[in-house]
Amino acid sequence: MCLFVIAGFPGMEARALRPADPQIEQARHYLDTGQLQRAEVLLNEVIKSDPANFEAHRLLGLSYAQEQRFPDAVAHLEKAVNLRPESPEALTDLGNICLEGHEREKAISALARSVTLEPDQAPVQYTLGTMFLEAGEDQKAALHLGLARTYGLKHSGVLLNLGRVYLKLHRTAAAVDVLEELLQVSPGDWRRQLDVGKMFFDNFLYESAKPPLIRAWELNRDSYEAGFYVALVHYLLGEQAESLAALIELKAKSQQTLEAENLLGAVYAKLGQTDQAVALLEKAMEEAPDRPDAYFNLGLILLEKGDRNEAMRLLERAGALYQNNAKVFYILETQSACATVRRRLDQNQPVTQEKARAARADFYLQLGKAFEERFHYTSAAELLGITRELDPDNPVPSSLFAAAESWEGVLLSGEQLREPRQGSGGNRRLSQGNRYCSPRSQLLLPSRQGAFPQWQG
Repeated sequence: MCLFVIAGFPGMEARALRPADPQIEQARHYLDTGQLQRAEVLLNEVIKSDPANFEAHRLLGLSYAQEQRFPDAVAHLEKAVNLRPESPEALTDLGNICLEGHEREKAISALARSVTLEPDQAPVQYTLGTMFLEAGEDQKAALHLGLARTYGLKHSGVLLNLGRVYLKLHRTAAAVDVLEELLQVSPGDWRRQLDVGKMFFDNFLYESAKPPLIRAWELNRDSYEAGFYVALVHYLLGEQAESLAALIELKAKSQQTLEAENLLGAVYAKLGQTDQAVALLEKAMEEAPDRPDAYFNLGLILLEKGDRNEAMRLLERAGALYQNNAKVFYILETQSACATVRRRLDQNQPVTQEKARAARADFYLQLGKAFEERFHYTSAAELLGITRELDPDNPVPSSLFAAAESWEGVLLSGEQLREPRQGSGGNRRLSQGNRYCSPRSQLLLPSRQGAFPQWQG
């Protein structure tokens, strides 16, 4: 967009309503050959003798734009538009130059008028779409990017941005179709495969995410990021053996990190190898004593295994260490968790006689809410249950338990869950394997309501 080559703009060839003006043709020749000064002298002479000459104003504006003289360029292009308000070419030129001169509102106005007059300008539709996407106007972005694709513009930028905005709008089926087309266009581009896989992953489309993530790692086996995402997507789909194999390969390449250690511990626990999980996460705590991640993960594992006191100690330690965020991979799959907690509440029989401490109870309340906000209902139910055990008078919202029980029942029935706010369609659903970690991926704290209070007990 910064090179204003005359031949590069749609419709730059003259569409004169009268015979070609020799001076205009000569000026056009100067512009085509880079003789901007000579063109400008000639065009100013034409305008002096004929102030209403549309082509002279238009060409002079484009010449000034090539010299980065944007205010002068815009002034002459606006004059050209005023002379021919129904010219899509002049409106497109004006919009492009305004955009280059950082006048976004003027650019959008001119380009929108241009495509209203001539909708099949695919590059202009794409420019509008990307501008609206950057401005957060997703509906308008989807409209214009979709039209760019409809009118034949299908390069990677169109497909990537269109897929991105469809995901933002929860038009999941349309997003999958567009992004899978993009993957077919660049099957050997490992970075493109990885980026699209991550887009699917971040929008809970784990089944769709798996093929491009695996392909990315096949194309670049040295990429830790690709390998870790492969391990994580297998884990979330309940494919623990495949996740373990990926993590072991990363470890063999000396690509083990704190997050990989935590995920490996979660995988071992899911495979029933609790001793290995505990040993691994305890080692992670020793290596990074100031990080809360391993405390969270091991605390949840022990909570599920019934070692409640040690689990609470670890979770409270994690809360004390917590600063900005933590990656919590382990999600409880205790089948009776929600029902058990609800029975305790209904019967008002706290499991422990430990003296209630409001600060500790509130810590578990806020931690439970953080899980609930990410749809980790079984974990939320257990943590909220601890809140009531510590402080039977704590006003834990009963709606949280109701939601937890509802989701638990769906998960245990084996029904494949639909994507949130999305219609049906084969691959558009969450896998049954996601019962290991609800529609969210790893839990990243703080919650959207802010960090939970740090218990320092």
